[in-house]
Amino acid sequence: MKLWVNDKLLINQPTPQVATHTSAPIALEARTNYHIVVKYISPANGDEPGIALNWTRPGQTTPQQIPVETYSSDNRAFPADAGLFDVRAFGALGDGIHDDTQ
Repeated sequence: MKLWVNDKLLINQPTPQVATHTSAPIALEARTNYHIVVKYISPANGDEPGIALNWTRPGQTTPQQIPVETYSSDNRAFPADAGLFDVRAFGALGDGIHDDTQ
């Protein structure tokens, strides 16, 4: 699993982990949007990966899961070290409507 916040790599675990909790402290500002990218390996057996993104509020000790409904997409490219390519850089539209197979 890898985790980037505003294109800064915070967690880099290149091998699959079993039921583990990993954290990377970072100071965030209230009412500010952050570009967060999570890259993970799905289990070979097809099970859901069971990944969750949590945060701990200042002054608290219990992490809380960030609700999925607060996520949004700004269609930004993945960080350069993600090992992924933006197909739009190769002429694809990448809009989910057109067939970009070629």
